[in-house]
Amino acid sequence: LYKYQACILHNHLLLSRSYVDKANIPQYNADYLPTLIHEFNHSFINYLLDIEENRQAMEDTGKALMSTCRWAMSKQAYSNWVTVINESLVRASVICYMLDAKYDKETIQAEMNEQLQRNFRWMPELVQKLRAYENNRTIYPTFDSYYPQIIQFFKDYVAKEQKETDVVNY
Repeated sequence: LYKYQACILHNHLLLSRSYVDKANIPQYNADYLPTLIHEFNHSFINYLLDIEENRQAMEDTGKALMSTCRWAMSKQAYSNWVTVINESLVRASVICYMLDAKYDKETIQAEMNEQLQRNFRWMPELVQKLRAYENNRTIYPTFDSYYPQIIQFFKDYVAKEQKETDVVNY
């Protein structure tokens, strides 16, 4: 059984492993790679909501999203909307990596299903949004430049979901 600890400190990833070889070098297997990618991606994602303009643009939407998944997210230690947005992006990035690395369809679908079971119900659409970024790097050379599209994605998703679940106007 492999155990790991991850810590994001000033946008740097620190991982420790309990399994090392005789030379004390951490050992990783293919099953661990998605976790490594997930944790590594926090370095590229988390700081974006530290930018005041992004935080302000996402706050109402993030709070509305959180109001519909607070129980499920709190069971995973995600207690605020910022963490949920960041986790959404790193989890979607893992799926994009798996697609690019040609993981088999069953493994990719299992990863998607796990995210849906964890109540990241917007994951299929978010993966599509990240794929659009990947295919438009001449327009969006950095993820920073694409982040307004991510903000709009969540705004549109929340608005659609609110409309679909508005029981007051049935």
